[in-house]
Amino acid sequence: MTARRDRRNAMLMFSIQFTHTLVFFALTASIFYLLYSAIANRLTRWTGIALAALLVESAVMLLNKWQCPLRGWAEALGAERGSVTDIFLPRWLADRIFTLCTPLYALGFAGVAARYIQQKKRRPPV
Repeated sequence: MTARRDRRNAMLMFSIQFTHTLVFFALTASIFYLLYSAIANRLTRWTGIALAALLVESAVMLLNKWQCPLRGWAEALGAERGSVTDIFLPRWLADRIFTLCTPLYALGFAGVAARYIQQKKRRPPV
């Protein structure tokens, strides 16, 4: 019975890690797309989608006291630490995700906001 439960927990833990990894890559791509949009001065529908994804993630993290909701599930399955370090990345990178991504997110957000304001000023009123 415990072997079956252990196997089930291992499969669930893999699913959480895999989901965490997919979310990480999607959000990282969104951050880099914001930066690209600001630098290239190309605000598109994809810029809005990337920004919305990042704002939703920020709200989720804020509402969960800066903890990923997947953390609780990972810890309930027996993970020592269900933090972002449980994703499929090299440990040194996983330990520095917030340190590396937060300034890039802020820079991309500020750049897109500046480009948006700049474009609004150029358009004549209707």
